[in-house]
Amino acid sequence: MRGVTQSLARGADSAPAETCATDLQQVLDHTGEAVIIKDLNAVVTYWNREAASLYGFSAEEAIGKPLRSLHAADLSEADYARVLERVRAGRPSASFADRRKKNGEILRVALKTAPLLDAHGHLIGEITVARDITTLHRTEEALHAAQATLQAKLASIRDANRRLTREMAARRKADNAMRRNNQALAATIQQLEAIHRDGAHLSHMAELLQACTQRSEAYAIVRETGAQLFPDSYGSLFILRESRDVLEHVTAWGSGPAPEKTLVPEDRMRLSPANRSWSISPSRSALRRSGCIRSSRSGGTPLSPADLPG
Repeated sequence: MRGVTQSLARGADSAPAETCATDLQQVLDHTGEAVIIKDLNAVVTYWNREAASLYGFSAEEAIGKPLRSLHAADLSEADYARVLERVRAGRPSASFADRRKKNGEILRVALKTAPLLDAHGHLIGEITVARDITTLHRTEEALHAAQATLQAKLASIRDANRRLTREMAARRKADNAMRRNNQALAATIQQLEAIHRDGAHLSHMAELLQACTQRSEAYAIVRETGAQLFPDSYGSLFILRESRDVLEHVTAWGSGPAPEKTLVPEDRMRLSPANRSWSISPSRSALRRSGCIRSSRSGGTPLSPADLPG
């Protein structure tokens, strides 16, 4: 308080000035914040009760000592030089800093400084007001850490969602491909089953035809086999009469329009695609020795050889 008293009473030795200085000291001791006054060499001239409580140094220990030997002992040469430059320039400031207590504990403080002038307006030092924000600072650091952790978790979740979306898309693509493959496989199996079934019918027909002795029997067997092979359509059996070069209708199966009795060979292409018509081409007059069954729907592609009885 010595510096404050001198600055107020300088040039006036009256009792009112001393009373004012005493009142000012009481005010500063009850501000609730640490108040420190230092001269132009950063030597402490006033140290209030809150400063003693904050830093652990009593007023007797602090007054007359430079900041470097008190709570600012951790300042580097460059930082301390900047403090002296600010004090001697009379430049106010506001900042946050770490300061060390007498017991070695590190505090986080909010600092505000203002130049101290005498009664003539001459710069004689600096007033510093310090407030302990250690708890607030730690809370803010914990909050920032929690926010960083949350952001990292959210980023991880977003990455996981993107990976899951890609995996689901790949799975859907694979499922669709598998479904198409299964459908194609099912269609192939159906075709193979149909081929096997048709082959069984044709083999059975061939066995029956070999046992026939009459053409009428053979035609009946062909008619029954045609109905088994093509249950949902109608068809006809024609015999190629080479002597007359015509196709002669001999039997039919299914419900459909009655075909013409005879056709010239060129008329085979005019047969309705919906009508499965077979033609049997005997070699000379011996039907038993050579026979060829053809389907008009397939454009004359051989279906199966058959020996028909004479």
